[in-house]
Amino acid sequence: MKFCDKLPKLRKQNNITQEQLADKMGVSRQAVSKWEQGISIPDMDKMIQLCNILNCTLEDLLDDGVIEDNKNQTKKNNFQDYFHDFLKYITNIYNMFCAMKFKEKIKCLFEMLLVFSILLIFFLLIFSLIDDFLLDNLNLIPVAGNLISFLLSNILILALIILGLIIFFHIFKIRYLDYYVTIEDKNTTEQKIETPIENANTLEKTTNHEYINIPKKEKIIIRDPKHSSFSFFEFLVKIFLFITKIFVSFFTILVVIFFLFAIIFLVFLLWHINYGIIFLYISIAVFGVLILTYIFLELFYNFLISHKQHFKRIFILAILALLLLGFGTGSAIVTYLNFDSVVKIDTKTDIIKLEMNENLILMNDTYYFNPTYEIDDDKENIEIKVVHPTITEVSLNKYLSWDYLITNLYLRGNFFKTYHFVLNTVKNKEMLPQNEQLPFDVTITLSTKNYQKLMSNKEKYENYLQTIYN
Repeated sequence: MKFCDKLPKLRKQNNITQEQLADKMGVSRQAVSKWEQGISIPDMDKMIQLCNILNCTLEDLLDDGVIEDNKNQTKKNNFQDYFHDFLKYITNIYNMFCAMKFKEKIKCLFEMLLVFSILLIFFLLIFSLIDDFLLDNLNLIPVAGNLISFLLSNILILALIILGLIIFFHIFKIRYLDYYVTIEDKNTTEQKIETPIENANTLEKTTNHEYINIPKKEKIIIRDPKHSSFSFFEFLVKIFLFITKIFVSFFTILVVIFFLFAIIFLVFLLWHINYGIIFLYISIAVFGVLILTYIFLELFYNFLISHKQHFKRIFILAILALLLLGFGTGSAIVTYLNFDSVVKIDTKTDIIKLEMNENLILMNDTYYFNPTYEIDDDKENIEIKVVHPTITEVSLNKYLSWDYLITNLYLRGNFFKTYHFVLNTVKNKEMLPQNEQLPFDVTITLSTKNYQKLMSNKEKYENYLQTIYN
């Protein structure tokens, strides 16, 4: 379609008359009429002005393609079209290999094997990182954690396979198929020459005793400058984008949950500003985290609905978020390091009595459990004396493993006691103690016979575990 035919069609689509268009363009109505009659064509400045008025592009005005009434209407390919296009791709590969020399074939196979190996190593690394940092942690989710991890793991494998195929086939296409398109000039067979030519490739005698020189047809290797792709590539890309959107949707849900918890934590910090300026600094840092979280939410949302990303605004927000995060974190650390001293923690003593059993084992499964044994042959059972901070609670958990009764000593913090303890500590400008600074002492009093039995049971159980794992 010519420009003179496109202009009136676009003008009518925008409900603009010739006079209205002429007024907006600053020209006469006769000039617009001449454009539509094909008598004259506007210059490039006028063309750009026309595009702005008619809400179109230069390609819509200048290209000879047909302007569709619905701009969003695209050609839809069914599965049969994708399959035929795939067969066409296979045919091109076969023809290319037939046209290649043996040395070129070996080079092609070696290069593509190298590409395949690099892609395999790269995708295995990606899967390993995602599996270690995300999928393994999903197993911690109660009830549905294992199922979610299993589904996402298989979806991730499928996505990586499809992405690998897309990259591999595309590299093969631009590296070889686009360079091995054979063109033969048919006109060379129609050239007639009156006298024979020495060293001609082939000579064919005609009925008029004339000679036709039929030169050997040469292959011309050209390149596809636009790297036009096959439609089945687009089909694979659609599948990959669909799987990617599933992943992004899942991450979006996690980010939304994190965003809500961050808001709650920010409100919690602001509520306790009167306890110390450090809460204000932490609040500033958390506000920076909230801005970063919002950026991720916007990026994910725009990707899911295929909306244009506003990278300029996102970049400005990211810089602001990093400044707040850096200022708040740095100020909070400096403020905390300027506190006077480490707070002193009060202790309490608990005594736990444990009945001796033939298959009893006391395991040191906790960080703090480094007991001191005291022998008292007058005691028939075991007495455990625990000195620990008042903000903690001691419990002795028992469970059966193999034929033994395993007993573990655990130290758990009380949330409300710890909460008030931290607030008072910050208010008094004192540092919180490290784990090794926490007062914790365990003394186990038992008879010689029971002590020997405990040690023997522990050794047997450890040997049993070794035989299983080896």
